[in-house]
Amino acid sequence: LDDRCKVRCAGDRSWAEASKAPFFKVDLIYHFVFDDSSNPTKGQMYPEWAVVSSLVMSIEHLMDFEMELISDEAYPGSVVWRRDTAFAGMNANSLDYKCVQIIDESGQRIQPAF
Repeated sequence: LDDRCKVRCAGDRSWAEASKAPFFKVDLIYHFVFDDSSNPTKGQMYPEWAVVSSLVMSIEHLMDFEMELISDEAYPGSVVWRRDTAFAGMNANSLDYKCVQIIDESGQRIQPAF
């Protein structure tokens, strides 16, 4: 994958969320770029709104979604990434969240994350 992957939040059946967000209305697609394809520790997320002529927002000084691999005692057995958010160079702490693995490679639920 050349350190990249793409996930359609409301269509690839690979994204779940704990809150109700407008992904289904805007057809949100995230483009992920990682620092290493075999052992990533950092990543960058670029959003694309398919309903807006496949606009990929890649101007990081306007909208910056960075990820860092972390260990989190609340989710043993899960891979956890912290996603930091910034707009126009200002950190938007209230929009930061964690990306937590809830299904393993065999399709089994990972508790307590699931």
